[in-house]
Amino acid sequence: TQDQTVTITDAAPVLPVLNPITAACNLERNAVIAPKATDTCDGEIEGTTVTVFPITESGSITWTYTDSDNNTATQTQAVTITDCPPDEVDPPGCMEDPVPVVSDLPEVIRCSSVADASGLTVPTATSCAGYPVVAAATTAFPLTESGFITWTYTDNNGNTAIQTQAVVITDETPVPVANSLTSLTAACSLAEETVIVPTAADACDGEITATTTVAFPLTESGTITWTYTDNNGNTAIQTQAVVITACVESPLGSSDGVVEAVVYPNPAGRYVEVQSPVGSPIRILSVGGDLLLEGTTNTKVDIASLHSGLYLVQLSDGHLLKFVKK
Repeated sequence: TQDQTVTITDAAPVLPVLNPITAACNLERNAVIAPKATDTCDGEIEGTTVTVFPITESGSITWTYTDSDNNTATQTQAVTITDCPPDEVDPPGCMEDPVPVVSDLPEVIRCSSVADASGLTVPTATSCAGYPVVAAATTAFPLTESGFITWTYTDNNGNTAIQTQAVVITDETPVPVANSLTSLTAACSLAEETVIVPTAADACDGEITATTTVAFPLTESGTITWTYTDNNGNTAIQTQAVVITACVESPLGSSDGVVEAVVYPNPAGRYVEVQSPVGSPIRILSVGGDLLLEGTTNTKVDIASLHSGLYLVQLSDGHLLKFVKK
């Protein structure tokens, strides 16, 4: 047999990085968040301190971390106390005046509970002497249902004022839609791939892409109806104007001068033809410029292989015509 020695130790905790604290006039205990260290055996350990609050002079706070085996580690956090603002003493006429409360606070809308006041905009008021007074939330958190947050303002003379702020915890509001959409203009027709689908920013679900039931291509002026739907089924509708202008005829050079070339029919089904007094080769391109088919003027071109949408016809002189495949 052979004995094997096993040593079980409790390593020192990993201390956090402490940022210096700066406060005007003094530093109250409730304005300081106790730091936490990470211990191998006990996990997270919150620091304690015997520093006397409020702190009225610059110095430091000594934090002590103690694990379940009574092992300790200490750490200091620098504190800087700056001068009080010169107008923080109320004149005699203000000694008994309450703090003037600002106008109604905006409604807080959340998709789930409000854990604490850290994610809220803390309101402020102005004292009788003209210095700012920051409110404190006196509501018990978390808020899991719609209700109110109570904010309490207290000035340097102990005068107080209370203000409530409505909280709505639900997702029953329509998706907020931005400014009106710019109208679209196209010659002959408007193909789906040329339309930029709009988006809206929803408070709960982030960016929402609109959908439409409009059948493309659009060959007549009108509107596109866009529908925004969030994850809770709330919707908002927005329309976008569409203007379809006449098809543009393109000139084609010849020995006798300039003549006109026209795509027919437009929109086209199985076949399309470029009608022109001048016989010349043509190239059918995608809107991105890729060559798809070739042919000649005054001859039907079989476009059965093309998907529905907008296409270009390049003439021998470089001019482009547009047509829509149904």
